[in-house]
Amino acid sequence: MNLPMKMSIAAVLLVGLTGVFVRPASARNVAVAALEFALLGTLVGLFTIAIGVGPQTTADLLFHALLVGALACHRDPCSHQRVRAASAHGYSSCMATTRAVRSP
Repeated sequence: MNLPMKMSIAAVLLVGLTGVFVRPASARNVAVAALEFALLGTLVGLFTIAIGVGPQTTADLLFHALLVGALACHRDPCSHQRVRAASAHGYSSCMATTRAVRSP
């Protein structure tokens, strides 16, 4: 992934962060949209590395892999609260984000 692509991802994340504070009513949608765009751009970077177009350095591959992991974990800003609430009520934490299933 070249520098302009990385800068556009950073710009979208910054606009998303600003949008969260400007429009609190739609903060979750703005945050998720910005994170999804960043995740898509980073996956494109990993794809270019995989097919040999992008830089082939270990540092660049590690950077993209860590960034994909971080963005994927924070895709849904409310998921940690749902998991915590579901497990407090006896529901399986791995199913808390999709549906409520009682743990045996």
